[in-house]
Amino acid sequence: MQWHGGGDRQQVRDTTYRFAGSFVDGPATISFTAKNDDSDVVYRSEAHGQKLLYAGTGSERNGVFFA
Repeated sequence: MQWHGGGDRQQVRDTTYRFAGSFVDGPATISFTAKNDDSDVVYRSEAHGQKLLYAGTGSERNGVFFA
């Protein structure tokens, strides 16, 4: 998986679920190859047609650390 980043930084604070964080979103792609040792069948991902719902990284505070 490759995250390309470059999105805006977002500050999130949810007092109902006691959650806060700072996140950066951006596009991502995934590539894989898988094979069963007992078979000649190989599974590969295809870049065409991938649909991204969300990709991001960041840090969070929750639970007893929520202030």
